[in-house]
Amino acid sequence: MKPVDQTKLHDPENGVYGNCFTACIASLLSLPISEVPQFCNGDDDDGKWCRRANEWLAQRGLAFLEFPFTGPDYWKQAGSDCFHTITGTSPRGPETLHCVVGRGSEIVFDPHPSRAGLVGDPSTWLLGVLIKTNRDEVPA
Repeated sequence: MKPVDQTKLHDPENGVYGNCFTACIASLLSLPISEVPQFCNGDDDDGKWCRRANEWLAQRGLAFLEFPFTGPDYWKQAGSDCFHTITGTSPRGPETLHCVVGRGSEIVFDPHPSRAGLVGDPSTWLLGVLIKTNRDEVPA
């Protein structure tokens, strides 16, 4: 994981959607942000952002899966120490979601210049992992 800062701050009133998720994916893949598309474009209520991300990731043999945070004990029991995304409430407003990089149950990098992380109840957070796919081995 190589930390990558976001280059667009969320300002939907002016038609600008933040690229924190893009920065987190770039960080997880150790890529420059310029090589990762903007997946979240303001039309995300029906999961289009995730479909766009998975179409792009599939070309790299990867998929993105997101699930509810169940607490730090899960990571201890699973024995996982992987980097992943955490999505939750932004400190810049209760109506805004923000994405950071986590490891285990801890936030390790916030791509926003404030580095303020997430606020609110962690039980509302979503964790996202990149998994390797074997598209050639899947039966038709």
